[in-house]
Amino acid sequence: MKKVFIVDDHPLVLNAIANLLTAMKYDVVSTASSEKEVDAFFSNPTKLPEIVFMDVSLNGDNEGGIKLTKKILTKYPSLKVVAFSAEDKLFRIKQLIDSGVCGYISKSSNPIEFDTAIRTVSKGEYYFVLRDNDSKTGIQRYHSAAQLLSLIPHLSSLQMELLKYAATHYSYEEIAVKMNRTTGSIEQLRKNLFTAVGVKTRQELVSYAIKNGLL
Repeated sequence: MKKVFIVDDHPLVLNAIANLLTAMKYDVVSTASSEKEVDAFFSNPTKLPEIVFMDVSLNGDNEGGIKLTKKILTKYPSLKVVAFSAEDKLFRIKQLIDSGVCGYISKSSNPIEFDTAIRTVSKGEYYFVLRDNDSKTGIQRYHSAAQLLSLIPHLSSLQMELLKYAATHYSYEEIAVKMNRTTGSIEQLRKNLFTAVGVKTRQELVSYAIKNGLL
């Protein structure tokens, strides 16, 4: 029976996941709703977990769970951490991988994904479940860091600057002045940016940026 530890700052979610995993015959050794409670548990754990389910956003910090994961894995590198969140943001994927997370589940996922995640990461594999509106099932599963990182467009500093201006009321001519560039160079930068993120219009670009936390 795998031993599991759960971290979430919402009591209803925390209890629901604990009850779910208990019903699936996993040993929920403890739960925590804050960094302080996590520190207290790991300072002298009576039963060290094998799997940690970590909420990405904790106590008002959008990266609280990521920071806490790094902290835990520094002391217990053999632990398997599966993150979960209400939002799928591509730019968080690299942060999660860099922190040492080996799995990710959206809070809107089918509950069975928790069981599959435990079984998969226990074998030393990645298990990331992301929403995909183009998929028949509405989700896509990934089992390697390379697969996940290939989803993230690598934008230059200039492209990021243009992206931020694109979300304003400025015209491209005005943006060119703001960025101290010619209109022609901004047009080429715009085309390259659209291609990089797979959009066709300025509105789609802004929507993409908001959805993935780039703005």
